[in-house]
Amino acid sequence: MPNFRLAVTAATCLTLPLALAACSLVPSGAHADLAPTLTFQDEPGGPVAFQSGQPVPTFDRQPRLRQELGGVWRFQPQGLDTNLSLTNRSSAQKALTAELSDRAGVLYDTSGWQAIQVPGSFNPPPDRNTTGGFYRTDFLVPEEWGNTYSLLKFGAVRYIADVWLNGHYLGYHEGGDTPFALDATGALVPGAYNNLVVRVDNPVWGTRDDIVPWGLADWWNYGGIVGDVWLEAIPETSAVRADVTPHLDGADVSVVVQHRGKDTVNAGLEVRLWPAQITATNRLSPDASNLIPTDAQPLLDHHVSLGEITGDSVFRVAAPFAIRSADLWSPSLPALYVLQVTVIANNEPVDDLYTSFGLRQGPRGIAWRRTLDLRRRDRVGARPRTRRPCGLDSSRPPSAQPDAAGPRRPPRSRAVGGDTSLPLHAANVLDRHRPRDSAADAGRDGPARFQPPERPFPRLRQRVVRHV
Repeated sequence: MPNFRLAVTAATCLTLPLALAACSLVPSGAHADLAPTLTFQDEPGGPVAFQSGQPVPTFDRQPRLRQELGGVWRFQPQGLDTNLSLTNRSSAQKALTAELSDRAGVLYDTSGWQAIQVPGSFNPPPDRNTTGGFYRTDFLVPEEWGNTYSLLKFGAVRYIADVWLNGHYLGYHEGGDTPFALDATGALVPGAYNNLVVRVDNPVWGTRDDIVPWGLADWWNYGGIVGDVWLEAIPETSAVRADVTPHLDGADVSVVVQHRGKDTVNAGLEVRLWPAQITATNRLSPDASNLIPTDAQPLLDHHVSLGEITGDSVFRVAAPFAIRSADLWSPSLPALYVLQVTVIANNEPVDDLYTSFGLRQGPRGIAWRRTLDLRRRDRVGARPRTRRPCGLDSSRPPSAQPDAAGPRRPPRSRAVGGDTSLPLHAANVLDRHRPRDSAADAGRDGPARFQPPERPFPRLRQRVVRHV
């Protein structure tokens, strides 16, 4: 009987805090009517994804004129109205402008604001009080930006961002795990100091059910500008992005091309395929063009004629190719290829776009799980010491773990199309690493040496956010 009473008491002590926590996570009845920034438009060649009125660009580093805006910014914590943040901008714009006040003024004094690192978070643990505020940075733009179009790109902002450049409203974005880009051409002032102001609202989990995640996630609800921020110069006729769908004997390539000039040009594409060589100096380089050996010859080189294209046009171009006896990507030999797309306008090269990829067939089953693990270690959802996802019992085999039957998603997360179960955070450079047990890496340590976790992750999962 004493043991039974002790068990009941212990169960009560454990259940009561959980019940109180559950009671505190009661979403409000408010419902967001903020429109998604991602749309699809039918253009010549097929549908094209648009974001904030522009075709969704590549976020890979390209050999273009670029200005990094990361570093020390100024931050003013502010209690923001999340209902306003999630209101359609056609009706919320006036209130947002009033809230901005003179923070985007040329002579505005931010000396009283906090210094904050970008990328970074405004509420690292254990700070639960800061849920939003205004960021500002001032930066000099060189004169050479005067003859280009410009995009302002963000790696990630948690959770809702509104952006002003020199007082001009550029747009907004909802979702803390996806990059976004805004057209800065009309607002940027080359040869002068520019100011960038970002209003960031990170709603408290459990207060509403129309955000992703709505609550009960297994990581800290950190907010702020958590990804890189940069300006990128775009030529008048450019390759917006190149999407590669690899097969064992080649790949399907879809290139989105945009012409923003008012005149008509005779355009074409040069599509080249290069072998990649991974070395100690380029292994962590974000620029795929750095993977091409200096003495390499293209494995494929063909021209795609686009004919005459008129001003302000966007279209898709298919450029599939085949490879004989292709080197396949594997954890022990991460063979990669680099695709180069050169845009030709009036017989002159005007833009280059690079992307790297590998060829690999992934069979379903235990053999695949034992050979490949794309989960990054020591990040969200993983214990640093055991390198096992949080909530898993280290004494049980992988097949007996609770997530082996499929992802676990809260009902409210499913309702808005989200998946908050054990998110992945795979870096682009992961493809270039070999396991530590290879002969070349034996006995070495450091971030440039990849070692798969002891327990392979059961399956690859994708977390979907409601707005992109």
